[in-house]
Amino acid sequence: MANNQINTNIPISELRNILMHFDLPSGVGLTVLEDISMSVNSGEILAVLGPSGCGKSTLMRVLTGLIKPTHGEVFVHGEALKGIHPSAAIVFQNFALYPWLTVSENIAMGLESAKVEPDLIKEKVGKVIDIVGLEGFEDVYPKELSGGMKQRVGIARALAVQPELLCMDEPFSGLDVLTAENLRSEVLNLWLDHKVDIKTIFFVTHNISEAVFLANRIVVLSANPGKLRVVINNDIPFPRDYRSSEFLSMVDRIHEIITSAILPDEVITPEMEKMTQRVEALPNATVGEIVGLLEILDDHKGQIDIF
Repeated sequence: MANNQINTNIPISELRNILMHFDLPSGVGLTVLEDISMSVNSGEILAVLGPSGCGKSTLMRVLTGLIKPTHGEVFVHGEALKGIHPSAAIVFQNFALYPWLTVSENIAMGLESAKVEPDLIKEKVGKVIDIVGLEGFEDVYPKELSGGMKQRVGIARALAVQPELLCMDEPFSGLDVLTAENLRSEVLNLWLDHKVDIKTIFFVTHNISEAVFLANRIVVLSANPGKLRVVINNDIPFPRDYRSSEFLSMVDRIHEIITSAILPDEVITPEMEKMTQRVEALPNATVGEIVGLLEILDDHKGQIDIF
């Protein structure tokens, strides 16, 4: 599969000096985001990664105009954003489907809000249902669907409006590992193969491997408050192999960046050095030997001196 050749150097959305502060009911103030400046470029997949509570989802809501920042501005094609982002669609973690509507009706919601003609709605809904693999489920209600199928509906609903910017808020985190991996690959293939008119994806995740698998650029946030720690260009060619040395190296690099922001450097005391000198590696043992040891311990009610 060829690498995507779209120009990824043209900003379609920008965040400038974003500060997000909330006043809690207790009277305590909480700063979630501080001094965030970044751009989303046309044709790229941009991942925002960071520890829980660092403001990743809040950042996405600011970008799409769902919430207004306390300070700073959002720009779309160089113009200050007023209200909701006009050319963005969002896929939520919790599916956000209307339980009283069928699959087709849920997908059509965005098109109906945009006052699209009924015949064109039917055509667009049919197209995305085919693309995301929902054939035969058109008249099914959400309660009859698995988590993976519900998220397919959410993705189809977003794709139906042909957004310039597709935003995804941890879209695979609520799914089992296999389903998440399959959907991840399908979304990437839609972007690579241009099966739908989708050029730019902005997604939030706490999964490092997911970010490395999908993204051209990875924004890493630190926490308390959320600040832009580093932006990493991911030049690993598509298709990407989770087991390749360059993939694992990138995962390790990002993991080190995130953990170094969370865990302070440990001061080694003389007492700790003495303890380290007393540590000895356990000898190699077969499974049978370990089982035998456990049986002996069981015979002695879990307590025995071993020399």
